[in-house]
Amino acid sequence: MNNSSEVVLKLYYRIWNGKITVTKQDSTTNQTVSAATTFAVYEWSVTQNTWVRPTNIRVAEFDGLVGDNTGYKLKEKSAGVYETGTLYYNESNGGRFRVVEYAAPYGYNINRNWSQEITISGVGITASGTVQNTPYSGTIEVTKKDSNTKETVTSSDTVFVLYEYSNGNWVTPTHIASASEFDGTLVDGSGVTVYKLKQKTSGTRG
Repeated sequence: MNNSSEVVLKLYYRIWNGKITVTKQDSTTNQTVSAATTFAVYEWSVTQNTWVRPTNIRVAEFDGLVGDNTGYKLKEKSAGVYETGTLYYNESNGGRFRVVEYAAPYGYNINRNWSQEITISGVGITASGTVQNTPYSGTIEVTKKDSNTKETVTSSDTVFVLYEYSNGNWVTPTHIASASEFDGTLVDGSGVTVYKLKQKTSGTRG
């Protein structure tokens, strides 16, 4: 009788993998911005020595390709927080991936100087970054003139006030850099608190 037996040992290896998480913030308030933003992930090409469209990923975990088809869009995990799908190490990429801002939220300037990279050297490697965007901004300057002579009126009694438009109404401004840039406040006839413009030069306020 042959009592010999055979044991088969199977070994399973997990491919090195990782993810990148990005949080979007307003640069003036440091608050999370939940408006639609597009982040794109790219993969390093060792042979081409440049960033290329990823192939070592789970495509279903992304939100499709960006407009020029060069990278994959990150999905929004929660308000203002975005996350890549699973990224995989390969000899062709050296484990390197990079996220950039492809399109900024409406009302904000895109931050082209920001990027978040990761080098995958194990299982479950993670990287996170915060990108801040500067909102669109501007100033208003008003010069007071006499309607007959067209001469600048230098009287300090003139008062100009600032309102903010919101949902069909003119309301108290909230999206201003600092109240100190104004000459105090007053309440108009409708009970709305508004900011008084400071006099910059004789006859000019802003």
